[in-house]
Amino acid sequence: MNKTAVVLVLMLNIISSCASSIKTEHPTSAIRTIFSSLPASIFDHTTEGISKEEMSVLSYGLDSKNWKVSAINSNQLSVQCKHPSSTLRLFTYPMGENRAVVIYTDNGGSSDIQTWTFNSSNKTVSKRQLLPKVSINDFYAKSEKLENPQRYNGNIIVTLEIDGTLVYEINSWMDERLGQKVISYDLSAVWDGQRFTLKKSASKAYKTFY
Repeated sequence: MNKTAVVLVLMLNIISSCASSIKTEHPTSAIRTIFSSLPASIFDHTTEGISKEEMSVLSYGLDSKNWKVSAINSNQLSVQCKHPSSTLRLFTYPMGENRAVVIYTDNGGSSDIQTWTFNSSNKTVSKRQLLPKVSINDFYAKSEKLENPQRYNGNIIVTLEIDGTLVYEINSWMDERLGQKVISYDLSAVWDGQRFTLKKSASKAYKTFY
């Protein structure tokens, strides 16, 4: 073997060695890290709940004793209970070097929404209020507004859409007065890269729920 061939072989070996040492991060690694950093209490609004140990198993293998990951990509993760009644969805939004996190729980007849932030440098999470505050009167025209809107704060629910938009709705909870009111405006919260901003538009449908 001549000197040129020897040099080429050595160069190929070096390139191959360098390439093998480079670790390619899986597209869902970041969302799994965020999920595993969250406390088990994010499942408190489900019927079944979960332990931190089971969360670790679920994050690693996408399957555990009671739960399975039904959908996952780089910015969202959905978890379904194997004894169908509860679903937990996690959606993340870029916030500089960090991430904003929304967790939406659907537990049959009830739902819950939580907001957190994830620090990318130290892999820790903090629970924070990130959603714009909404009054029930924001849904109504002037003639329909209530005199004591704060009384109905518990009737405002928030749902998470597949694209990460948060939609505000009214649940009357069998309150006939609310059930008879006409909703004039649709309300939603959209991430603008730094925070959620409230969007208000003319209502497309009658959206009070019983």
